[in-house]
Amino acid sequence: MNVIERRLEILRIMNAKRKSNVAELAEALNVSTRTIQRDIQALITVVPLVCISGNGGGIQLLDGYHLHNNIFTKEEADVIKSVMQHSNEYEKKILTEMLKTYASCYCPIENT
Repeated sequence: MNVIERRLEILRIMNAKRKSNVAELAEALNVSTRTIQRDIQALITVVPLVCISGNGGGIQLLDGYHLHNNIFTKEEADVIKSVMQHSNEYEKKILTEMLKTYASCYCPIENT
């Protein structure tokens, strides 16, 4: 998992759980707590995450803020690309738009 995939997964987790902590995220993503701390520092610049220190603290996504619910994983994007090889032109157009909208961070969409 590269840094973009990992940060997207952090956002997916935070969108679903709303609150977590560095240790939980590190375990879920099989990386060090320091890696998660660096990721959170980067994400805070673009997403309203709040870090709360102390007992019961952690990382929280601000109430009322919701990320797009359908961000594809790399595996999901790969499956769609595979399906595109067996699709008609109309289906390819729709699938290409889906990839552009929900998975553009994984790879540029080539004209097929």
